[in-house]
Amino acid sequence: MAWNTGGGSSDSGGGFTGPEMKKSLVEIGLADSHTYIHVNCTHHNDQTNLRVAVELVYGSGGLAERNVSQLIHAFSDTQNLFDGKIEAIPMMTSAWKFVRGANSEPPREFLAMMQEPILTRWGTVGEACRYTETYLDVVLAFTRALCGSRKKASAISQCASNFNSLAAVDEILVNLGFLADFDRHFFHDHLEFNHSTDENIGSAGFLPHHHLVRYFITNQE
Repeated sequence: MAWNTGGGSSDSGGGFTGPEMKKSLVEIGLADSHTYIHVNCTHHNDQTNLRVAVELVYGSGGLAERNVSQLIHAFSDTQNLFDGKIEAIPMMTSAWKFVRGANSEPPREFLAMMQEPILTRWGTVGEACRYTETYLDVVLAFTRALCGSRKKASAISQCASNFNSLAAVDEILVNLGFLADFDRHFFHDHLEFNHSTDENIGSAGFLPHHHLVRYFITNQE
């Protein structure tokens, strides 16, 4: 038997902690103290493990850093400096048509404003890497146009210039491709599983009776 909780303490507003739940269930005879396993914060821990790996191998983002983490941050920051989609979408559409053809319409996924990639929420990092890799040629046209049309000292121009500089480094693009593929072919499906709805009970995410089976299957792959 396994139980998954999203919090580490009872005073976080989440009720019982995992250990408290186990103790209570054992006391009333609904669980065995030797076979009961508490799976603590599974969803969060999966992402935290990847945060540590990325920081150790690639490094975290920062204006003085030159790595894949800063590459995706630079584009996210560029988008966030616009006054919402109303201002950004026309320029993104123009960049798309310039690169992909005047009669080509940009997909909705490209026009979406990228969520800020946060290492402790690694799903946002994977999503940002997939987006940047998939549309890199158009994103570069977009950021280059910004550098040519805005004052050099403007925040948008500086963020766009930072992105262009980082995107010119082959090693950073290789790292981008690896992280994008890792998310596309492995992590994204596991993340979606943790968010999915159980068709039998109608509840989504953090499903206790799924996790041990899930880990068993993962370890067999």
